[in-house]
Amino acid sequence: MLKTILTAGMIAMLASPLMAKENFHGFKAETIERKKIDFKQFKGKVVLVANIASKCGYTPQLKGLQTLHTKYKEAAFEVVGFPSNDFNQEPLEGAKIGEFCARNYGVDFTIFKKTHVKGNNINPVYKYLVDNSPRKSGVNWNFEKFLVDANGKVVGHYPSSTRPNDPKLLQEIDKLVKAGS
Repeated sequence: MLKTILTAGMIAMLASPLMAKENFHGFKAETIERKKIDFKQFKGKVVLVANIASKCGYTPQLKGLQTLHTKYKEAAFEVVGFPSNDFNQEPLEGAKIGEFCARNYGVDFTIFKKTHVKGNNINPVYKYLVDNSPRKSGVNWNFEKFLVDANGKVVGHYPSSTRPNDPKLLQEIDKLVKAGS
């Protein structure tokens, strides 16, 4: 008879919420307004996820992200933002982040509470995005974008320099939105 001894680390790994996540739709997160969002609500939608910051050279991309969100909203598409201070460019907290984004860039897409997008304390959503990204690389700066298809599969990982109106990004969004409709 084979006897198996489970270490505390093995038990923790088996109980890990990441182990149960088959796709993006298996997560939940809290918004800056403290509203809990179940990612099941994104089933059937294409989602563009960006790590955002208010004091970054790429912060003006918030306007472009909002334009995308507005343009495709009726076509089962959403933009969501995860503020992060991992690059020391997000000094704001909570609702102040949303106020800044709305006042300066007209943002009305969902913004989740400030979190880590890299390192030992990486948010489980970002761990999933990075681990399942076609690029297989971590987040290197603010405003990196992950494109998730309507089935919850990560299909794209774009660097910060990729603007929301980039023709390749728009072409991929168009293709995914049409496939989902």
